[in-house]
Amino acid sequence: MKILFEGQSLLPPRTGIGRVTAYLLRHLDHQHEIEAIHTFLSVFPWGQYWNSSLRSLQGMDFSNKIAFHRLPIPQGHILTIWNRYSFPPVEWILPKADLVVGPAHVLPSRATTPGILTLFDTSLIEHPEWYSKSAAGYRKQIINGIHFADGLIVPSNIVKEKLIHLFGRKEKGIDVIPCPFEGEYQVINRSMKHTIRLERFGNTDPYICWIGEINPRKNVPLLFSLLKRLLSNPNKKVKLVLIGGFGFQGEEIVTSAQQYNLQIAQWQKDHPPKEYDILLTGYVNDKDKKEILSASDILVFPSLDEGFGYPILEAMASGVPVVCSKAGSIPEIAGDSALIVDEVSDLDEYVQRCEELLSSNQMYEMYRNKGLIHQKKISEQSI
Repeated sequence: MKILFEGQSLLPPRTGIGRVTAYLLRHLDHQHEIEAIHTFLSVFPWGQYWNSSLRSLQGMDFSNKIAFHRLPIPQGHILTIWNRYSFPPVEWILPKADLVVGPAHVLPSRATTPGILTLFDTSLIEHPEWYSKSAAGYRKQIINGIHFADGLIVPSNIVKEKLIHLFGRKEKGIDVIPCPFEGEYQVINRSMKHTIRLERFGNTDPYICWIGEINPRKNVPLLFSLLKRLLSNPNKKVKLVLIGGFGFQGEEIVTSAQQYNLQIAQWQKDHPPKEYDILLTGYVNDKDKKEILSASDILVFPSLDEGFGYPILEAMASGVPVVCSKAGSIPEIAGDSALIVDEVSDLDEYVQRCEELLSSNQMYEMYRNKGLIHQKKISEQSI
């Protein structure tokens, strides 16, 4: 079998979807019945950008059955053309194959070759207001893929139910496969937490952690309200660390913290940072992310919607208790191993849950241990 594989999400900065795409590509690489995987990128077909793109993919330990190709049209333009004309089929541009795989929301236009699409969530379809107007073409391409894919892969049952309800897709054509969870995460004691905090941030204060792209779907302003409430107790000394880059309206969202008179520092600029309440790390590599997460006290994850919720499992694997919303797939992924807030914007309950974890060693250890066990169980269910 020969496969055409859309690989745009492999390029840096590689988010959770990019990590899953890389895992899937490595998994396919090890299948003996697959003869060749032609992985294509929609990047400018000239200059240094293509060369730097290839360099970023080196060291991923692929065999020589994987070849990288560039479409002769940049991604934005090719999506526009496919949305309007469904032409040209990708199989006319690249080597012939038996299957086209869209691992990251987009299934390229094709003539007769069967296609499989992986869809991680339906947020852009249901809530376009959470995204920039420029995402309209991307949204249309996602919808086209849902309608015309021969098979769909989703990471949770809630996404499957939404596809059946929104698009009338038959249940038989949708497979639920939890996102693969890999990598070594370190569970550390309080002494080591203090050491890392001092080296990384110049202080040993406890902190709440959050991971993701700062955009409207992630409900980050609630974290600012939460921090302000926790700091209203003069005996509490706690900070907030946001791991991730800016997405749509990201800068505006962060600026909203100023209404609470919270001091903001950027880790990349101030190292170690000066006095702060909120620390923005920006996009960091896996090593830094894992260390910063493991040294935190709690992960708070108040998203308005999630198709999977990778950071929840990352925190659990690091021995960090989780307080999260009940939106989307989060209850399905977190199970009873996290403290789940019933109403997505119930600030009082978020405050109560965090205060319980910060003040009760017994509760803290209980959710720390439950999370470690639950994360291993979820990992065993993935491919």
